[in-house]
Amino acid sequence: MPLVRSLSRIWASWRSCEKGAPLPTGATQRFNADAANVFRAERAVGETDLATWFGAPSRIALDEEIIGLGKYGYTLTVLSSEALPEDPLDEGDEEAELERSWTPHFAYGR
Repeated sequence: MPLVRSLSRIWASWRSCEKGAPLPTGATQRFNADAANVFRAERAVGETDLATWFGAPSRIALDEEIIGLGKYGYTLTVLSSEALPEDPLDEGDEEAELERSWTPHFAYGR
């Protein structure tokens, strides 16, 4: 998740993906064009890029996974990629640090 933190700092200048904002052209928009996809909880997969969704300066390829949420009438879209760059502000292995912080330490010889 460190990459998400660093990207969130620059997202302010990118296109908004707020509720009610029009969807970018792509697999999610095509999926939602047929309401039956949503209500039957269908699934679809497509390809997109960072610039299409967020107006980012980079055209990093993303996988676009779409799932209809049935009677709720919404769609869940997951954007992911193996091609995202490493977070330059990442200070190390967060999982190892978390494990160390929860490992009990005993004070012997007091």
